[in-house]
Amino acid sequence: MTISKVRTVIVDDEPRLRRGIERQVLRAGDQFEIIGSYCDGEECLTNIRKEQKKIDLLITDVKMPEIDGLTLIQQLKKQQNFHSIVISGFDDFQYLQTAIREGANDYLVKPIDREEFRFQLMQISKEIQSQEKIERKQKELAKEAEKSIYLQQVQLLQEMTREEEMDVSLLEWTKQFPGGEYVVLFISADQLKSKRMKSDQKEWSDWIFAIGNIMNEMVDHWNSEKQAAAWKWAEKHNQWWILLQSDNIAYKSKHFANGLLENVKKYTALCCSIALSDPFDQLSLLTIRKKDMQTAIKFRLIKGTNQIITTDERIDISLKESDVKNKAIIRKIDNIVLAIHHTDNIHLKKELTLFLDLLSHLHSPVEIEKVLQLFGIKIWNELSGHTFSLSSKQFQYMFTITERTTSITELKIEVWNWIDQLLERRKLAESQDKQSQIAIAKEWILHNLDKQITIDRIAHHVFMNPTYFCQQFKSETGETVHDYVTKERMKQARKLVMEDTLKIGEIARRVGYSDTKYFSKLFKQYYGETPSKYKVIVTK
Repeated sequence: MTISKVRTVIVDDEPRLRRGIERQVLRAGDQFEIIGSYCDGEECLTNIRKEQKKIDLLITDVKMPEIDGLTLIQQLKKQQNFHSIVISGFDDFQYLQTAIREGANDYLVKPIDREEFRFQLMQISKEIQSQEKIERKQKELAKEAEKSIYLQQVQLLQEMTREEEMDVSLLEWTKQFPGGEYVVLFISADQLKSKRMKSDQKEWSDWIFAIGNIMNEMVDHWNSEKQAAAWKWAEKHNQWWILLQSDNIAYKSKHFANGLLENVKKYTALCCSIALSDPFDQLSLLTIRKKDMQTAIKFRLIKGTNQIITTDERIDISLKESDVKNKAIIRKIDNIVLAIHHTDNIHLKKELTLFLDLLSHLHSPVEIEKVLQLFGIKIWNELSGHTFSLSSKQFQYMFTITERTTSITELKIEVWNWIDQLLERRKLAESQDKQSQIAIAKEWILHNLDKQITIDRIAHHVFMNPTYFCQQFKSETGETVHDYVTKERMKQARKLVMEDTLKIGEIARRVGYSDTKYFSKLFKQYYGETPSKYKVIVTK
């Protein structure tokens, strides 16, 4: 291993003596490097501050004009740590005491004894090398610990996106992540079938591997920025997730996504589509965002490949209306959307009947599918606002409706049923004001503490969009849904512990925790003791 240089500064108002010290330092070994030589303390202090020099060893005379050696040490110590040797023309015990108190490593009296000076230099060099070795080891250990924490976080995120639903009690770990706003990207390789037909298995795997490496490099670069963090994990062999956190996240994430598309297209034979979420400040919302992303990525069927698709899917997507040739049908769809917007059910039924009649006269199954997709997208854009809860499954239903029907009559019935269900949900949602919805949500939570509680289920119960529900809940209560559920579960657990009739495992199950150890850990966070110890204390 290369020995680090001992960056040395020499200060003495006698030029002849200063040059002599310089020669002695350089003769002591190649590890010494003189980075500054000054005639007084003021010149030294000004230059080091201006050029922001990092020094390892300061050799200074005590008595100098303007700023003396001891004051110089004191001032420089405010900015950085270093070793120092103080040189004086007289043996003054008071100066010696002051020098040691100010952090000088040694004290020499003029004329300088060369052997003694060399010995001091070598001792200081050893101390510096030893300290650097310790610091390197500490940095390596810190880096390994950071890497271990990062891998654990990636694993938790991976589990979170693989679960269809996750009880809020299992989201305590999200508090370990940095605060601020997040954006999540869902990336999927495009044109899989056609590309694989033209490539052998190894070539195909190499391109997919290359895409993963491009993402790794971009994530590493993002993590190198101050106050920014990123995590990447795989969904499938050809699909990935990236979670970004930073300030000004909306702009930066869009720039990141554009850069990713460009790099994939530039360095591989493939291209990708990216579903890009809106910013969110509660990591517990990732399960909701996941569903939005998986729905949004389907829009590449309409927008085309190598695109960024936002998940604010009130986005004005027209499905390239030129793909639907029948202009009369497009007008009917627009009339239906307008009727829904104005809650005009009479006009809606009339327009929907005319629309289905026109649909039944189409002769191409492909054209029917395109019309229904355009119909589904425009209805979904109208209804999937920030307050109304419309699941991705309900949206996807219209994309697969032709697969489940065997006649045009069945298809008409399915369309009618789909519209009726959506309008019924909107009607129920509009019958409750926001204040009562939060109150109803709280009551539902209290009655279901022993069951699986997910944000989706709570929001569905009060007919609210899950993301909007979380924002509204925090705005009105001052706490997140996760914190409220955990708090109420712990309060109920405390009551059961004090009753002293149930075992700890049974208490855990009654408040929604299948893992007793995890339950005990949370209980201790709230009440300072594990349930067992708490029971002993309160029953004395």
